[in-house]
Amino acid sequence: MRLIIVTLLACAVSLPVWAGNPANVIAATATSSTPQSASVICLLKPGCAGTWSPGSADSGANEGVYVQFESGLAADAVELETNVGSAKAAFTLSINGALAVRSSSGRESADSNTGKSVARYGVVGGTVRSIFFRLGVQKGGWPGFSLSAIRFLKQGKPMDLQLPLLVPATITATSVLDPVVAYQPANLFDSRYDFAWSTNGKNTSGKGESVQISFNEPQSLSGLIVWNGYQRSPEHFKANGRITQVLVSDGQTTQSVALADRMGGQRIAFATALKNVSSLKLTIEGTAAGAKYPDVLLSELRLIDDHDQILVPQVRGMVPEGNPVSAPLVDRSLSSVVCSSSIAPGNFQRSLRIRADGSFVIYGKAYEDETGKKTDQVLEGNWEQRGSVIRIFGKRYNDTVVRTEYSQAARRTPASIFQSDLKIARFGDLTPTEQQQLAALILTRVSGSAKATSGKPATIRGIGSQILAKGSDEKLLAQDLAKGLNRMNPWAVSSPILADAMLPSDDIGSCETSF
Repeated sequence: MRLIIVTLLACAVSLPVWAGNPANVIAATATSSTPQSASVICLLKPGCAGTWSPGSADSGANEGVYVQFESGLAADAVELETNVGSAKAAFTLSINGALAVRSSSGRESADSNTGKSVARYGVVGGTVRSIFFRLGVQKGGWPGFSLSAIRFLKQGKPMDLQLPLLVPATITATSVLDPVVAYQPANLFDSRYDFAWSTNGKNTSGKGESVQISFNEPQSLSGLIVWNGYQRSPEHFKANGRITQVLVSDGQTTQSVALADRMGGQRIAFATALKNVSSLKLTIEGTAAGAKYPDVLLSELRLIDDHDQILVPQVRGMVPEGNPVSAPLVDRSLSSVVCSSSIAPGNFQRSLRIRADGSFVIYGKAYEDETGKKTDQVLEGNWEQRGSVIRIFGKRYNDTVVRTEYSQAARRTPASIFQSDLKIARFGDLTPTEQQQLAALILTRVSGSAKATSGKPATIRGIGSQILAKGSDEKLLAQDLAKGLNRMNPWAVSSPILADAMLPSDDIGSCETSF
């Protein structure tokens, strides 16, 4: 297995809060970063001289940064300082999991000397638990993009934050579930609550299994912050085993610590502080059985030093081995080439990104101009290569935003567990029958039932409003669409949960109406 520094994030997650300093930043990371990028923690500091840029193989569509607080931070607004001056820039900010509205009050600013611009977003409800900044899909992508500062404001003034300390370390585990890349112990410090260390339930009940953290320099520790079980969703949490009791040892002393069987973070103070320890070992002593799987999981872990400073060990994690099937797709964003139909007016687009760290994300978009409703279906989790197919598994949910002239309302459906195999090939390499089948499935996505044409001519449009197909019934439309796709020769993605024709997002841009 190849190794990378684990500092990645799939997507923003809203979690229950617990007692703690509201200004404590518990997670601050990016989905990918260039080698020259400053840490996200630096961007939260006043006067940070560095910037963040996405480190993907393309220009960074669907990449971003994430920040979470230990408990809710009372703030009025969030400011992002970037090198993009347009007020209509295709990036978004989600606050507490809901899409935030960019300010149009005229208080945003641009500095012609530095080339930096400020985008401001109001905080609905006045409390920030987490934010996720994401670069959208646009033609030409985001070459040269940089994010130089993230600020949280109260009454117009930047707030002081308590930032975690990064400490170099290594980590090992006595048991890891397959695929190892998806469940490795390095996941405990990656700031992604969707990813976890898991014991291998095929070989062990979990009791007696352990992880050991070895520090490059000795640390004095007074406690832990733990996210027990599989925090990917409530369904994942219940389905898998959790830890009820853990032994904490520094090699000299051992103490038993009880963990609550619930989602969210929990602070745990050691009965006896540990002074100048070179390593810390956590051994599972007691478990709560999962409803479906025998594996025992721990999602995230933070250490607390003797000055109440939060420590985040920086460890190296494994990434999937290279494979001829996945290599052309890894760390690149693909987007739908088919956008809309005259049968069901609206814009529909999906994006797929497979990341080098073993994570993936799919954004399925639908926008209805007449109702002002925008829906994002999100699927995220892990991937692995299985011969000629890519297996993806994780959670899926919908975010729906309804916007009127005076307000905006958002709602999220509960997350559910899924797994599926993706077959990915060039459209021109499919058999004629496979091409027709995929065209018919895409047609259903953008038009519902094509039978609604009632014999009247209908059109299917792609990026740039180009007409990809014409026909007066479902069969004729599908046949013409297959011909149009053959001329484009996009990537054909086939599975029970995703059937689409896609090209690199940078090349084709977005077919979504501005919202």
